[in-house]
Order: sequence, then C-alpha cells, then structure tokens
Amino acid sequence: GGGGVEVESEGAARLRQRLMATLVDAVQSRSMRDEQECAERLLSRRMLLVWRELKAERLRERVRTTRARLQVQVADVSAEEEEEARSEELEAEVQERKLLHELQSLEKSGDAEPDFDEGAVRSAIQLRHKALRRPVAEP
Repeated sequence: GGGGVEVESEGAARLRQRLMATLVDAVQSRSMRDEQECAERLLSRRMLLVWRELKAERLRERVRTTRARLQVQVADVSAEEEEEARSEELEAEVQERKLLHELQSLEKSGDAEPDFDEGAVRSAIQLRHKALRRPVAEP
C-alpha cells in the first residue's frame, strides 16, 4: 500500500533534480553563449582595426603586394526574423527561469512560492543581451 507512494515520491524527487540540473545547464549555456558572442565581436573588431593599420603602413612603405589577405563574410539575416528569434529566446529563458524557481521552491518548502518576479527577470535578461549581444541591425 504505502510503499508504492514512497517509491513514486522518490522517483518524482529524482526526476525533479534531473529537470533542475537541466534547467541550470540551459540558463548557464545561454549566458555563456552571450559572453562568447561578445568576445567574438570584440575580436572581430580588433582584427579589422589591426588589418586597417597594416594596410595604412603598407601604403606608407609603398608595399603593393603581400600574401596576406583578410576575408570577411557578413551573414545576411532579416532583421524581422532575427528580432522574432531573439524574442522567442527571451521568452524561453524567462519560462526556464520561472520553472527552475518553482522547482527550487518545492525542494525547500514543499510548496511553490509565488515570489518569482517575471518582469524583473525579463529586464535582467534584456540588459544582459544589450550588454553582450550584437544589436539586431548591426552586421
């Protein structure tokens, strides 16, 4: 009788732990992706700056040819599509954080606590995106 309920409860607890770990990984992965994008943008800008300086130096030295060549490929993405994709990503992250909060609350007290501030979480994510990610209109 009662033993079956305990087994289900233990199974549910294990499942909840696995889900929480997966959500934590997802949230961390999103943050790492944003940081990586920022680092790549900074590196690209630095490479272009150094390349321009090198070209200017070559002109001053009257060097006409060199084996070095820089190729830059700019991906052509629709601003509307990109904005929509980012909006969907934002909502997905807000929902992941909300679910994680609810699961963590259940772990602590056995009841979901209603103190998740969705607006504050959304604003924090948007600030992170603004600080780290390329603006939609920027190539």
